Amino acid sequence: MSRYVKEDKLIIRFGQKIKQLRLERKLTQEELAIEADIPVRSIKRIENAQVITSIAHACRLAKGLGVPLSELFDFI
Repeated sequence: MSRYVKEDKLIIRFGQKIKQLRLERKLTQEELAIEADIPVRSIKRIENAQVITSIAHACRLAKGLGVPLSELFDFI
């Protein structure tokens, strides 16, 4: 498996994890964007694996979702 395929799978799984946690908390993308102080278009792009997010955004997402940062990566 090439490095890029592996990275793509990580990006997809990260986006799926964000969406899963958001839905478990019954948050819309707009509500999470407000809680995390991230533009809603960024939330959409992260959940749809269209962007590699920064560690700063990952920290904000964790805070907005009310989970430790490590929980966003528990699929690895």
